[in-house]
Amino acid sequence: VGIDKCKKTIFNAKKNLNSLKLQNRAKLLHRPIRQVFGYKFDLIVSNPPYVINRDIKRLSDDIKRYEPRSALDGGNDGLDVIRKVIYKSKHILKSNGILALEIGNGQHTDVIKMLNNNNFKLKEIPIIFHDRTIGQSKISKKMIWEAIFIVPKLALKRFFRL
Repeated sequence: VGIDKCKKTIFNAKKNLNSLKLQNRAKLLHRPIRQVFGYKFDLIVSNPPYVINRDIKRLSDDIKRYEPRSALDGGNDGLDVIRKVIYKSKHILKSNGILALEIGNGQHTDVIKMLNNNNFKLKEIPIIFHDRTIGQSKISKKMIWEAIFIVPKLALKRFFRL
């Protein structure tokens, strides 16, 4: 199941599914995560907007031209949508489910606190990806893109015998 509030994203995802002949293996929903009901997921992968709104003007021109502002703007602290995804995920993840988030540089401490406060537990250390914002083609210490993978504390009983 793919979920997005942007019609253009859903349209592009449908084109990709069709071109890969996977249209019968996936369902796409045009709605924000807060309007997802009646589903329980094993895995939620989210690339929410996480850029602090005052920093958007400093992003590279290709990102500002290509990405709609709503896909970038994470509010005053960059965490507005991340908070919503974490909160909603508590209710739509299966008890042994995994939540994977893409977050901004320097946000991991706040995000880990939010996850702990919502009964999630860190499963893996952050993974750093290519930094599109400064156009570097190699891994750098100044990465903007990080991801953290977590699982609910209940699931850890299976894996780590809490």
